Amino acid sequence: MATNTNVYQTFYHALKEIRDLFHKAGRFDDANVKLDEIVKLIALYLYQPYSPLNLGEFLTAYEYDHSFNLTENLKQSFSQLATAKQFLNADATSIFGSNPQLNIQDNDHEFAYTLLKLVIVSMDNVTGFHTNFDVLNEAFGHFVRDNFRNHIEDAQYMTPPEVVEFMAQVALHDVIHSKAIGTERFIVMDPCCGVGSFLSTFYRLARNRSAFETCRIEMVGQDKVDRMVRLSKINLMLFNTENHQITVGNSLVGESMLNNYDGQVDVILTNPPFGAKFNSQEIYRNHKKYPLLNDLARTNGKKFTSELLFIDRCLTLLKPGGRLFIVIPDNVISANGMPAILRQRLSQYAMVKLIVELPTVTFAQAGTRTKTHILYLQKYPPHTLARQHPIFMAISDDLGFEVKSRRGSPVKISVGKNDLPLILEGYTSKKSIVQDIDQEYQIVKDKPSCIFVDPTTVLQNSWTPNHYNAGRYEAIHQLKSKANHDIKVLPLQKVVDFLSVKRRQDSIAEESKCISVLHVMSDGIIDYHEFFNYTPKHSGIPCQPGDLLFSKINPRIPRILIVPDVKIPLTCSSEFEIMNSKIHIDNYAIMLLLLSSLVQEQIQFLTSGTSSSHNRIKIKEFKQVLLPIPKEGTDTLIALKETTQKFKQSIEILNTTYLNLVKIRSAAAKLW
Repeated sequence: MATNTNVYQTFYHALKEIRDLFHKAGRFDDANVKLDEIVKLIALYLYQPYSPLNLGEFLTAYEYDHSFNLTENLKQSFSQLATAKQFLNADATSIFGSNPQLNIQDNDHEFAYTLLKLVIVSMDNVTGFHTNFDVLNEAFGHFVRDNFRNHIEDAQYMTPPEVVEFMAQVALHDVIHSKAIGTERFIVMDPCCGVGSFLSTFYRLARNRSAFETCRIEMVGQDKVDRMVRLSKINLMLFNTENHQITVGNSLVGESMLNNYDGQVDVILTNPPFGAKFNSQEIYRNHKKYPLLNDLARTNGKKFTSELLFIDRCLTLLKPGGRLFIVIPDNVISANGMPAILRQRLSQYAMVKLIVELPTVTFAQAGTRTKTHILYLQKYPPHTLARQHPIFMAISDDLGFEVKSRRGSPVKISVGKNDLPLILEGYTSKKSIVQDIDQEYQIVKDKPSCIFVDPTTVLQNSWTPNHYNAGRYEAIHQLKSKANHDIKVLPLQKVVDFLSVKRRQDSIAEESKCISVLHVMSDGIIDYHEFFNYTPKHSGIPCQPGDLLFSKINPRIPRILIVPDVKIPLTCSSEFEIMNSKIHIDNYAIMLLLLSSLVQEQIQFLTSGTSSSHNRIKIKEFKQVLLPIPKEGTDTLIALKETTQKFKQSIEILNTTYLNLVKIRSAAAKLW
């Protein structure tokens, strides 16, 4: 039997030839139109078992006698196909539009022959073979990737097969092991189905599993773009998925076919569009779809993003015990405001089972490096919420590909190794299926980081997987192992007073100068030249000599400063947190401890943001950072104080020297 690689290469080569044929013949200057025509030919191929049609006979007839009217026969066959039940929408209209026709010129038999032959060759090598790639997703990538590369809103059409496969595998594992499959129908849905990758992949994985022998798998999809519906229908037919319903419709507002499935769906797998805004009136008119957010829509002027609404809508569609697997942007699990409200309400309505952080390359081929996660929720009936079990947190650093630009187009290149199979192994292996844990966490794998976390810790604090990185817990473990009769380990909130909020209320002197984050060089030295020439857009927060400043933005570059006395009133950027020691060691000692490796590792893992340049650590997380504090009256405290004194003297000398250099340069400039 042919290998997956051979099948892929044959199909890939055939698609390239078809694309080149369109180019040579000057047919269809739009990539979407090219894709539509190929889909029509694929539909003809798939229609053969349901009709007297035999495309191979068409080829043979034309080869034997060139007077055979190949184009007319193809056109007539497609007209019959377009009205066949397999290719009709729920309202009995054709998925190929109001005037379905094959767009081949009447006498262009040679072009039609070459095109048809290529389609037959490619399809003969794909159909009936259990490939690990999504056929139409690959075709889609060939013909419309260039169009979509800068359109973030279309990223859902380009969900990488690595991610689709992982989500479907987790869903299948939990459905089978929970014995949630009945004897009637089992409904799998994608409310924004794109080309049907999630539906076809789940069906491919499930159709030969014995657990599904007693039930009927029903695939349900909807998309607001009619081209996506065509692609999705054909895609499911490629996998012989007979029980499917794919329709055009808006899954968030207005009436649609999905309303008939409220409270009935077993599994939803989806990657919805991000960032679309809906106003209060739109949501309130559809309030039954949004039980978690509809009360907020009573206040005019509120905006709701599509990613939040899709989560709420999907939970309405699920049956009690139903499962949602959804790709979400970082703000859903980390932002304040509406996302925080949704998170709080979700924990009362569904069990959080899994959150996996994806690398920023995930959707790079679609034109965006937005940070995304996979969120897995299991719905419970209202007022009967079962006790939350440990939550699986994992971080994917590598999907086995990178995206490079070639001739202005993003191209996917195989590099590295996909770590999602290892994360799947961590989640599904018997040793890691935990129903209860007494401790806060249980590490399953170090690389990639896979860890079960106590649900209370997650639900009352952060939902960001990196905050539960195995590396952070290893640093904490090492730190606690050092605790003895000389050292105790304390969270930062017990070591310092956080003063930024209070200082905001203080008055600001007119002659004040502001310390920016960018003014802090390594080892707590100020760039005085930039500092004195800086005019801030905002006046900043009042600070005082001796204050300890910590930069919350991009803490992978430590910017920690003891405010020097420059004999003028000072403020600092709001990106700093202002602190002062409240225990028996001073700010310089705390600065040294904050710069130590085991503390820095904790800080790095507690940051969050859409990119490395926009990473921040929130004060709530920063307060949790653990420090090794020498106890009073110990030799360790004496040693720390001696080291701190040397550290303080060195910083003061460097700051004074640099300040004098700036003054000397300024004085010299006035001589000329």
